[in-house]
Amino acid sequence: LITSVARLPGHFYPVSAPDPSTGVVEAQWPVAFTLTPDANWTTGAYLVKLTADNGMEGYIPFIVRSPRRSAFVFLHAVNTDEAYNTWGGSSLYEDDTNTLAAHRAFKVSFDRPFEQVYGSGQLLLWEYPMIRWLEKNGYDIGYVSDVDVHTDPTLLQNSRGILIVGHSEYWSYEMRDHLETAISHGV
Repeated sequence: LITSVARLPGHFYPVSAPDPSTGVVEAQWPVAFTLTPDANWTTGAYLVKLTADNGMEGYIPFIVRSPRRSAFVFLHAVNTDEAYNTWGGSSLYEDDTNTLAAHRAFKVSFDRPFEQVYGSGQLLLWEYPMIRWLEKNGYDIGYVSDVDVHTDPTLLQNSRGILIVGHSEYWSYEMRDHLETAISHGV
């Protein structure tokens, strides 16, 4: 446990129907709280644990990056999490609303909770066992998301290796280019 947020009032917000042409569903909810990690937080994969008065629990996963270079970079596959996320009734694979002509979405949003594994996406399913093993055995690990790799061309450089664990199938051209550049520089 790193920190706790004081009790917050819950609100019900309706779920929008998927866009009929793309299938995208966005929560568009107001901000309930903001969590700002400080410099003392260790780089890693974190979960915000939400607990309702009735005992129901859910999670919000996030990555804390470190400015320090590490021996290995662990890549959290949030793009793939979103591709498979069925929250709101559609994913790139399913149409649980039975309203989309293609029976799936062509576009998904990061502005929605994860349906899978109580909101943790696929972090607990695919990546957590490896994270536990690496941390238990003292490996020098830095953590990034694939969105970070997309936006920062040098993020993967200056490490001995990149760990892509579990299920990471959704890559942008920029991500692939940044990975290939890191490999050509000896990573």
